[in-house]
Amino acid sequence: MSGSHHDLSGGGAGSFGDSAQYAENTTPLGTTSAVFSEYLTLVTPVLEAGTYRIGWVFQYEATTASTIGEYQATIDDAVNVDTESLKVASADERKSYANFSFEALAFGSHKIDIDIRRLSGAGTFTIDDAKIEIWRAF
Repeated sequence: MSGSHHDLSGGGAGSFGDSAQYAENTTPLGTTSAVFSEYLTLVTPVLEAGTYRIGWVFQYEATTASTIGEYQATIDDAVNVDTESLKVASADERKSYANFSFEALAFGSHKIDIDIRRLSGAGTFTIDDAKIEIWRAF
């Protein structure tokens, strides 16, 4: 797990767009494990309680068309925001996935991450070029 983290916040608490944070990882991670591996993590500074927009995007591929991968986006390793099975039509086909969610967060620091695993098949499932963003919505 590597990557960079950027504080994009513009100041004052409680306003739309406040507490903007961004993290990315452009190093590929391939797995044949059925156990989730952390690929990208964003740890926020202390946030005011409120509703935040959390978005993520990444690229993925598999070495065989029969390989199915799975990813999950989580908050604080407890709240599963999104889980999706991912498959390619042919070996080494590169695809993109993006999503976002509005989440009510309590006052404090929060850990947001993207985890991957190989769900089935004999090939390697690889994730690359991932980004996570968070900003206050309400």
